[in-house]
Amino acid sequence: MMRMRGVAPLLGLAGLLAVPCLAACAAGSSAYESSLARADAKAREREPEQAARLYQEASRATKKPDQAAEALYREASMWKRQGQLERARGCLEQLAAQHSASSRGPRIWLDLGGLREDAGDAEGARAAYRQVLSYGDSGLGPRAADALVALSPGSRASAYRALVVDRPRAPDLDAFLRLRLARAELEEGNRAGALDTCESLVHDHPLPRGVYTDDALLLAASLRRTLGDPDGALVTIAALLAAQEKSAIVGSYERSAFAEGRWLAADIHQLDRADAHGAVQVLDDLVRLDGTSRLRDDALFRMAWLMRHELGDDDAACREADRIDALEPPSALSACLSVVCSRRPQAEASRRCDRAVAMAKGQPALVP
Repeated sequence: MMRMRGVAPLLGLAGLLAVPCLAACAAGSSAYESSLARADAKAREREPEQAARLYQEASRATKKPDQAAEALYREASMWKRQGQLERARGCLEQLAAQHSASSRGPRIWLDLGGLREDAGDAEGARAAYRQVLSYGDSGLGPRAADALVALSPGSRASAYRALVVDRPRAPDLDAFLRLRLARAELEEGNRAGALDTCESLVHDHPLPRGVYTDDALLLAASLRRTLGDPDGALVTIAALLAAQEKSAIVGSYERSAFAEGRWLAADIHQLDRADAHGAVQVLDDLVRLDGTSRLRDDALFRMAWLMRHELGDDDAACREADRIDALEPPSALSACLSVVCSRRPQAEASRRCDRAVAMAKGQPALVP
């Protein structure tokens, strides 16, 4: 049997040589963590000068860019909390110049944009906010985009339109900007343009992946109804709710737009089609499938109101009233049930009950 002479001694030597390296690396990490912890403690004790010295010491004690950026960012945040905005801005300017590639990069530029804006440097602020957008789906792009638009001359729609560029690596930011554009177009009275923008968003960012697609579908349905196409609105709502059916199978997500879509469908059936039965059906789906929605209690009350006042079925209305009474936690609408059930004692007039009736009629805007 052959023996490989010298291998074991070489391995042993390598191990011995590695020990100082490991010790040094551990010491470096320990020095960083120790300085950072002491800096945080001094910041809490309102000793900013000592804290700043320790944050800078921590940044020098590590070779990892993210750690160095974190220490200096904490220093900047401390100065901002202390009201020392010039020093905070100075720290952030240094961070932006030296650590933009760190994981703190988007936050550095966003905070720097805010401080530049506060100092009256609008152009510098705009430049900082554009830097945030360059990071794509960092999670901070929407805030930077809104801040950038607020500083832009001209209309909001024009400003958002200028930001909607090809962003293949930032689908969430792209969808956010398009939804903002659609809403700005609507605010300016361009309903057709807003609808086109929503449709392009839905096409390029389909559910269930699209983060803002449910909101775009809901807005598109509302726009179609406003433009005189209630049937098209119902088709759009059906596309939205199809995603909920798919999510129920895979257990992926739940969105508030599903309940709001059903509420809008009830408006269309009740007001545009004079179809109280259709309205009751979609409201029942809302209660059954969107049980955690803020609209659940209103949906039950609206069903009861429709049963009594549109369908003439007081018994069915009273059964819905009983369901409202049994809700946990108790519903505020229990005080309004005489409106929907003849067997209930007369309730005192209240703004809450006036609102519930207006919503049941599909006319919430009539509530003062």
